[in-house]
Amino acid sequence: MSDSSYVKVKFPLTVSCGVAFYPEHGVDYSTLYRAADEAALRAGKRLYGGVVGVAMNL
Repeated sequence: MSDSSYVKVKFPLTVSCGVAFYPEHGVDYSTLYRAADEAALRAGKRLYGGVVGVAMNL
């Protein structure tokens, strides 16, 4: 069985993470998403790139 817990890449890779809290940054999904996106982009600009992901607790 192969280990798929990591991925080898042949190029530089950075990840920026934006966090938004309910209800401080918004009370609906789209507002919270925008707040997390903006936070990630602010962090990513310092590192010359960024990635945004969203997790929902259903």
